[in-house]
Amino acid sequence: MKQNTQKLLTWLYSPADRKSIDAPTDRKPIDAPADRNPRAIDYQQLALILPDMTPGGRRSLIYFLTQKHLICTNTLGGKTTISLTSHGTDALISQFPVFSKALREWQGEWSMLIFHKGPKGDPHFRYLRQLLLDQHAFSLSRGVYLYPGELPSQVSNLCKEMYVGAVTVAMVSQWIFGDERRAVSDHYILSDIAEIYSGISNEINQLLETQNEQKRLTKKVRLQIYSVFDRLFNVLSLDPGFLHYYYPQLPTAEQLLNQLHSVLILFDSI
Repeated sequence: MKQNTQKLLTWLYSPADRKSIDAPTDRKPIDAPADRNPRAIDYQQLALILPDMTPGGRRSLIYFLTQKHLICTNTLGGKTTISLTSHGTDALISQFPVFSKALREWQGEWSMLIFHKGPKGDPHFRYLRQLLLDQHAFSLSRGVYLYPGELPSQVSNLCKEMYVGAVTVAMVSQWIFGDERRAVSDHYILSDIAEIYSGISNEINQLLETQNEQKRLTKKVRLQIYSVFDRLFNVLSLDPGFLHYYYPQLPTAEQLLNQLHSVLILFDSI
């Protein structure tokens, strides 16, 4: 999936079970308008999300993604809006673990996969090892991998097809000895991601302060909103999806995204 597609689908994303949007620290929650799910944008927002594309390029992208059933368009009163389909949501979640509901609700249980003796078809476990890394598994040591929650079906099916007797899979719910937080944080650079999210949260606070003072959405403020979105988008691929477990005091990527949308809605409603 190309970056422009990822960025558009991300901006359109809205959790199916969203009831309210958590506000930045020290602020009351911002209620999510009932008619904003699924989220819809117009071509003006599209130009700000994808400023490096020409108008023709953006139209071509919309046509392509519509044909792929990842987005849909609706024209009412001469105004066309763009929204995400269920297929688009599935594609986005498969691209970014941070949007996975299972990881969002994860409570610290790991699948542990242990290598024994490799089969003839893959004596050094190269194929399985690469698949585990592609699925964002955590290499605790050369022959031991951890994955948050249940193993992905691709991994489980492959083990049953090619590695019967060659691997063992177990569930680990508690670390008896060893520094879990440090091991996990070092591998997934959680502290760096947490620092970025904290900075983004502060910027959203500043945008809300601007909204209280200006009472209108200027071009400068609109560009600032999308600048913050760019920062958020650029870190999504690094977020393993369970940052909240180790940093519960921080807003999640979904909450930050929803807060950005809410800031825009608040300006537009004035």
